[in-house]
Amino acid sequence: MMDRIRIALCDDNDMERRIIRFMINQYIKEHEYAIQLEEFSSGDALLKSNVTTYDLVLLDIYMGGMNGIDTAKELQHIHPKGKIIFCSSSNEFAEESYDVEAFRYLVKPISPEKLHQSLDRFFQLCTDKKILEYKYQRTIRRMLLKDVMWIEAVGRYAIIHTEKEQIATNTSLAEFAETLVSNDFVKPIRYALVALQAVTEVTADTLVLTDGTEISVSREKRKEIREAFIHFQSL
Repeated sequence: MMDRIRIALCDDNDMERRIIRFMINQYIKEHEYAIQLEEFSSGDALLKSNVTTYDLVLLDIYMGGMNGIDTAKELQHIHPKGKIIFCSSSNEFAEESYDVEAFRYLVKPISPEKLHQSLDRFFQLCTDKKILEYKYQRTIRRMLLKDVMWIEAVGRYAIIHTEKEQIATNTSLAEFAETLVSNDFVKPIRYALVALQAVTEVTADTLVLTDGTEISVSREKRKEIREAFIHFQSL
């Protein structure tokens, strides 16, 4: 089963939860991530759940019962690797948010732009859970993007190469390129898309992958590919 990024949304105001949920869903429609979103109306209810499974918690501060700061302190103690985005109606607790190493502090009313910027930054840290969709016969299938080493054009369609298998698709290389050129993939030659994470060496005219596969680099792409590889290695 494919891993999903698990997000908890905790706010005692039903309307605020609906607004934030809508903005999260709007963001997800524009990106290729596998998400599971769960909602809570209090810090107590959140802490009674399996909090160690959440990658991200969006947390209101002004709540009845346990407030957001105290909830965050408990979360940090139980699950220090989880990220917290505070959603507050004022900046009053902004300084205290640093004590619990909050990922972001957003002031209500939260704009879609502000929330989406925060999610952009969060998902940059979660590239291992980004997904790739492809067509096979009459179905849409999904796989983790991190498993893709390279994609090879074969006729009108393409084959996905991973370390363990070759996956036939009914998706063209051009269709894959629309999604992958902005996700650390390069096109060294007309018939191949290559994940930079799978490249171990760039020679004068080839890319060498972790499994020993060598893929040719066209003359006009050599400088571009080398610069992309150097940049990727520096990140």
